[in-house]
Amino acid sequence: MPVSNFERHISVNYMGCVRTIKAALPAMLERKSGHVVVVSSALAVL
Repeated sequence: MPVSNFERHISVNYMGCVRTIKAALPAMLERKSGHVVVVSSALAVL
């Protein structure tokens, strides 16, 4: 896989998850409640 494809996969899959959690985290901390569930597939291909 070319490096550019790998970087795109990381950007979309991993960083998308990180950015979503970072967006939700302040409200969860304010409420002192919340859960983060991240689901992945063992068949995911980089």
